[in-house]
Amino acid sequence: ASDASVDALAACVAAAWREGFEAVEETQVDVEEVTKSVENVRKAMDELKDWEWIYGRTPVFDFVTSDVEMIKIKNGRVSEARDQSIIGERFTQELLARL
Repeated sequence: ASDASVDALAACVAAAWREGFEAVEETQVDVEEVTKSVENVRKAMDELKDWEWIYGRTPVFDFVTSDVEMIKIKNGRVSEARDQSIIGERFTQELLARL
């Protein structure tokens, strides 16, 4: 979806909300700016954006390539594979493109 259609939808939802409830002053808040000023929130946001959090804490799983090669992934990294050179690498889109 384009930004324009998302913005249009948001405007329609806001208008419908205002019709059903008392008029309230609309205020736009830059969440990134507000959270930067709150140390604990900023730290949590930084952690949640980090590769280690997103991929590095995944449960163990097997990935089968189109060549029917099974690769074991643990904590976001290759733990077992026929191609020994990829063991220990992060399981990323770039790695998948090379397989």
